[in-house]
Amino acid sequence: MRLFGGEQVKAFMERFNIDDDYPLQARLVSNAIEQAQHRVEGANFDIRKHLLEYDDVLNKQRNLIYSQRNRVFEKEDLTEDVNELLRQEVQRRVQSSDAAGERWRLLAWLEQIQPPSITPQGIFPSFTYKILLDELNAASHNLSEALLDLAARALDAENAHLHQGIQMLLDRAGEDLESQREERLETLQNFLDSLAENAAQETRRPSAILEELNQLLRLPLRLSPDQLRLLLDDPPALQETLAAQTETLLTTLIAGRLLATLELRLGESLGLNAGDLPALSWEELRATLEERCAQVLAARRERLLGAEGQIRRDLAAALERLEEDNDQSRLHLLGLMSQGTRLIFDARTHQQKRLVFTRIHYTYLAADLLAEISTEDLAAQILEHLTAAQEAQRRAFGETEYQRLRQSGQLPPVLTPEAIGRRIQTQIYRQVLLGAMTELWVDYLTRVEALRVSIGLEAYAQRDPLVQYKSQASEMFQNLLADIRAAVIGRIFLYQPQVAVTPAVAASSAAATQAAPAATPTSSGNKRKRHRR
Repeated sequence: MRLFGGEQVKAFMERFNIDDDYPLQARLVSNAIEQAQHRVEGANFDIRKHLLEYDDVLNKQRNLIYSQRNRVFEKEDLTEDVNELLRQEVQRRVQSSDAAGERWRLLAWLEQIQPPSITPQGIFPSFTYKILLDELNAASHNLSEALLDLAARALDAENAHLHQGIQMLLDRAGEDLESQREERLETLQNFLDSLAENAAQETRRPSAILEELNQLLRLPLRLSPDQLRLLLDDPPALQETLAAQTETLLTTLIAGRLLATLELRLGESLGLNAGDLPALSWEELRATLEERCAQVLAARRERLLGAEGQIRRDLAAALERLEEDNDQSRLHLLGLMSQGTRLIFDARTHQQKRLVFTRIHYTYLAADLLAEISTEDLAAQILEHLTAAQEAQRRAFGETEYQRLRQSGQLPPVLTPEAIGRRIQTQIYRQVLLGAMTELWVDYLTRVEALRVSIGLEAYAQRDPLVQYKSQASEMFQNLLADIRAAVIGRIFLYQPQVAVTPAVAASSAAATQAAPAATPTSSGNKRKRHRR
């Protein structure tokens, strides 16, 4: 009655001036109560109806996810399903990388999801190493010269990419410095003007005023005792002093961040002191940083590829030990050139350790080699390579498990390495698919419930919350399917069998697989184990 019939009954009671304690039995009142009851039931029906419509959105999505899960459980061979996911993800990645003009990002992604792997036949290369191997095999000069030429081109391509990134970083830093300088000088001017206008009513100490100014500018300005008194007596007189301090401190802040970013990107020190940089103008600061970066890159090139360069020495020693020139040995040499070692001091153990680091990134050269290939042809090449990687993975699992079963005397006579490999690969696909779907679906339920709680705010913008909920939930669900696809493709190639290889094969594969993510975590053998009592 209060919500759906109150106004009508209130008007009736006021019109007839009836006492509130008087029992009412009139038909007019009964009809009002009945109408209010109908309105209550109608409102409750509308609420339940909207709840069902909200639930229908999630139920349709739930049915689709669980139908896919049932398909994964029941289907004997999931190769076609995974191949379709692989095709969609590769095409999406190729198109997005071409749209951004950054094919090196595509190759970096491929290197991450499908690193070089060890099989009973040797090393199966990643897509980047395959491109480089084809380029090396097409060279007309001898192997040593071809390898050094390839390393020089790879290093030049990487340096060109670094130089481009440094220029973009300096451009953004200059724009940031100018915008922040204008903003903070304007804030300083407004603060001093306000302080001068209200000087007669000001009761705070000068140090408190300076602290407030520092909070506004987000800079640690400092004033002498005489300047602090002047800040209270004549604020505009400190305009130039405070503006100069603001520009100096702001330049120091941005120059320090810029220097740290450049050194992190180059992996080496530029030999500059951040405290000396604010004394330079921005043009001088930029020229100094560009010159030092160019010097670091030139010194690195000489250190790696000069007459006594590390790569040249390591390559000469490896070629002397080379027994046979084939694709496997060339993959080993490519990996050898890209990886270097240096001794470091471990502060925790107080011992020297040998650190493996990347000397050359081949991704940028490989991207240049693919620059003239169309989007469709590139996608076809990648799919062909990844299909071959799947076949190599299947053969590796099949032959490894076949040998294990035969040695243990448990091998059924009808089983072949191909059948065993396909069965193990299907188990991997099933595990990866179910794991990705379960993990991401649970996270999706949390996010869609948060959407359902907050979607009512759309009514304030004169939009139907239910329509907005359906639209946003549909977009979120499409993103969920894309995330599941990306998670599956990112995991299937990381499963590799424990292949027993000869020391020569192990040595040849170590350098090629160094930069690739490990399929399974390995534990150190010298860790102390904890025993239960």
